[in-house]
Amino acid sequence: MSANRRLVIVPSFFSGVDALRSTFDGAVDPDVITPKHYSWNYWNVDGQYNYLRTPARSFFARELFSAFEERLCSWGKATLGCNLVNSWWLSYYVNGCRQELHADVAHGPWAWVFSLTRWESRGFSGGETQIANVDLLDYWQSARFLRGEDLGAGSRRLLQEVPAEYGQLVVFDGRFPHGVREVRGSQDPRDSRVVLHGWFEPPTLQIEGALSMAEVVPVVRERHRLLAEKLSSLEDADGTVISRLNVGPSGEVTSIDTLTDTIESTSRAPEERERLIASIGTILGAARFPRASAPSTLIVPISAKRS
Repeated sequence: MSANRRLVIVPSFFSGVDALRSTFDGAVDPDVITPKHYSWNYWNVDGQYNYLRTPARSFFARELFSAFEERLCSWGKATLGCNLVNSWWLSYYVNGCRQELHADVAHGPWAWVFSLTRWESRGFSGGETQIANVDLLDYWQSARFLRGEDLGAGSRRLLQEVPAEYGQLVVFDGRFPHGVREVRGSQDPRDSRVVLHGWFEPPTLQIEGALSMAEVVPVVRERHRLLAEKLSSLEDADGTVISRLNVGPSGEVTSIDTLTDTIESTSRAPEERERLIASIGTILGAARFPRASAPSTLIVPISAKRS
């Protein structure tokens, strides 16, 4: 996570992908009309969005959807520190459908896309998820681009394109400008870009083990106070750091893992950001919790918002 704070790709994410895809195929088969044929919303906002969508929770069989929900939320907790999702959409993109570049600032710290697209056998072009490269967002600070490098034919683009590989989960920082490259060549829903998508909710303090919420909250609140002072020193800091703390029966922190780090800043000194992130680990590691009969694991989110 520390090497790339904006994008996570997980191939072959869910073992029930074929069952999800079969449900979709059955609902768009023109020879077998079912109530699901009439469940689609043509989501069109001129100059921004153009595709078809439906609420995923009511589209799939309860047991199948619950299995996917459990897989995504448990993975999110273990990998990102986010264990809840605040929306579940199923969408498909035929010829002309797209998403122009936009940003999802208010939805949560991570956006996610799970592909049901038969990507290897597709009869269309386009459909990739596009995410702005960091150099694009700080264009004038990139000497490489100012010299005209990386912009020619066959070179790295200003937008990173992620193919919608079948069964693949893509998770990214939704604050980065992103979109979907326009689909061209197919009007058949069965040969289209098909995805489940949504956002992880902003994280909350989570506890597993012997410590209680009443014992943990006062200690974490004091750590937050110290961290707020640190965050205020970084120019226009914005984003989230989520740490997993392993706490021994003595109340001492035995180890810390950074699960999410999406802190961005307008500071032109990257080392300032790195020092801040390191200080978060130091301050959390110095916490002392009450003694307990067994170890505990805490998920502790730290958020910064530009004023």
